[in-house]
Parts: sequence; C-alpha cells; structure tokens
Amino acid sequence: MITASGQTFQHRETLKGMRGRWNPAGNNWQFDYLTPGQLATLRGLVGVMVSGDEPTPNPFQSLSAKRREHYRSVWLADDDEDDVKACYPRNGAPTLIIGDDATYLNHFKDKNPIVYFGFSSMSAFVAHVSTLQRPVNDGWTCDAGWHGDEDYTGTADFDEAVSLARHGWTEGFGLARRLAAPPARAKRRKHALAGGSVNVGRLLAGNPMHMLKREPQPANKVVTLFVETVMWAGITASNAIFRALLIAGIVDRLEHEGYRCEIVATYCARRRDAKEHYQTAVRLKAPHERLNLLDVTFAFGHPSFGRRLIYAIEGCVPQCGLTRDWRGYISQAFDDDHPCRKNEYYIPQLRTNAVDQDNPLELLPHIIDTNTLPITLKWD
Repeated sequence: MITASGQTFQHRETLKGMRGRWNPAGNNWQFDYLTPGQLATLRGLVGVMVSGDEPTPNPFQSLSAKRREHYRSVWLADDDEDDVKACYPRNGAPTLIIGDDATYLNHFKDKNPIVYFGFSSMSAFVAHVSTLQRPVNDGWTCDAGWHGDEDYTGTADFDEAVSLARHGWTEGFGLARRLAAPPARAKRRKHALAGGSVNVGRLLAGNPMHMLKREPQPANKVVTLFVETVMWAGITASNAIFRALLIAGIVDRLEHEGYRCEIVATYCARRRDAKEHYQTAVRLKAPHERLNLLDVTFAFGHPSFGRRLIYAIEGCVPQCGLTRDWRGYISQAFDDDHPCRKNEYYIPQLRTNAVDQDNPLELLPHIIDTNTLPITLKWD
C-alpha cells in the first residue's frame, strides 16, 4: 500500500482523483493501486511525502500459475471469491488484460469479460495502438482497423488515424472552437448581513450588507462520465461532432460549478457467438486534469477512433473474434439492472440524426437525461 502525508490538504482533489482515501488515524492518504504515471504525479506534488511499496499489480496479474489452474476448474471458491470475480469469466478462462490500467475491470454491466482493454490516458492508448501490426484474416484475427474506405472511417488509412490521435484532429478542433458553448462566467460573491468574509469598503461606509457570502460547493466534487465511443453506422459525422462538443460543454459547466470531472471513453461488445464479451475503457481526462478538447473531439466526434483504432486493438486479439463483416454486438455499459454508481453518469451511443443542423442543442436530450446531472444546464 502507498501512503501520502505532509501538506496534502491543498492537493486533496488530486488525491481523490487518484482514488485515494483519507486515513484519519495515520493522518495520511492511502492508495491500494497506482499506475506508474499516477505514482510519478503523486511524487511530484509539492510538500507531499510518499512512502510504502511500489504499486503492486492487480489480483489478475499476481495470481500464481497454480492458483490460475485451480480457478480454471473451480469457478467460485468461498475464500477467494473477490479474486475469482476479478479475474475469470463465466466459463472459467482467465480475462486477458491489455493496457496499463484496469481500474474499471468488472465495473460495467457485463462482468468478467473475456478481454479487457484498459488505458490510463489517450497517450497510453496511442502508444499501444502505434505498435500494432496488421493481422491476417484467418478466422482468429482480423484487419478490420486497417480495412474500410474514407467515407466510412473518416481517414485514408490506419496510419492517418494514429497520427490524428497522436497530434490532434485540427479540423474537428477548429469546429469545436467555433461551436462550443460560451465560457461560463465567474461566480459572483453575494453580499449579505452574515457571511464568511468582510468587504472592508462597505463596512467603513456603514453598509449593513458588508459580509461576503459564497454559494455552497458540492459535498463530493469528483464525478465520472462514461461515454460510449463507437458510432452506429448511420450516424452522420456532423452529429458525432456536435455530440462531442455538447459533452465538452457539460464537463465545462460541471467544473465551473465546482466539480472535478473524469471522462472515460468506453466500448462494450459481445462476440459473434454471443457467449463472451469484451470491453474497452480509455481515460481521456482525470479529475485533476484540465479538459483537452483535442482528445474529446477525436474520441467522440471522429469515426476513426472507433472504426479504425478500437477495431484494430480488438482485431489483433483472437478472443474477440472480429471479422471484416462482423465486428461485435454492441452492449451497453450500464442499464436499469446495473446502473451507474453515485457520482457517475453514462452517455450511451447516439441513435438519431433527427436534429436541425442550425440548432445542434436539439441533440442534447438524445445524449443524456439532463435531469440526472447534479447541475442545471442553461445554454446561452
């Protein structure tokens, strides 16, 4: 376990974003698991002292070969139920973990996927994708990410898609700058008879309304948005871009209201035999990071993120079973029987193009039920 002590108060939102928990007995923060990048960030915080072991692998990485064989034959063992659930799908085969971050393994509706792709950032995702070699179409692997014309994928080839992910989609970013919601104005402090601080000028002038009162801040400031990224075939590029911009606008308003947002791009699908499923989760923004509009517009607004890059990582793994003609049954990450947890919000795939292009805000009700958000959206 890793602990952080010292001058942690000023960094508490960052520590919460790393899923740390406050330990009042030891007067420190505790972390069960940190990625190498998170550990480097933690050690770089001014005034914070870090102690404890190096980040230990999650249970699925640390099981011995003997225990793995045991779990192949025994689906659930009472004494190790948590380990089993975290590591093994329903048929007893181990989950194949690809990527540098397994934070959301078994977090979604479909438990124990046959393959889990988890990445701590867009940079980590691109670093993995850029190493892939085009696989053969032999019934086990598939070059779906390299196949497809520009009208469908939005790029001429796979290399162009990787370049956009690495350097940014400038066309989409330019559109985002023109269409994004106006920046929120700074909150105004209110003057009252009572408050937390004094307006000295008003006090000396004899004005009874000389106390400054701030609006109460939310008790739990960290919220997570899970956003499905792979598009339905009929969705137009313009509506995909509008969706990305509205999501960015929602995040901007949440953070203006005092919340800190985590954005996770997700894709959940079932294999063509419908017996097994595989999942992808790419963290585009950690709670302590500023919103990167380049990452958001590419991941949610450009078809190549799903139709080239996501299909590429899945096509290279035989367990996913992709073919050029069949690329999985889309499955929602959450549903009524398995809803999001507290302070989590889910944005599923867009299923309509019935939107007036002169008023893209009409798309908002098709993206998320705004009544579930902790804020009221008022668009200028």
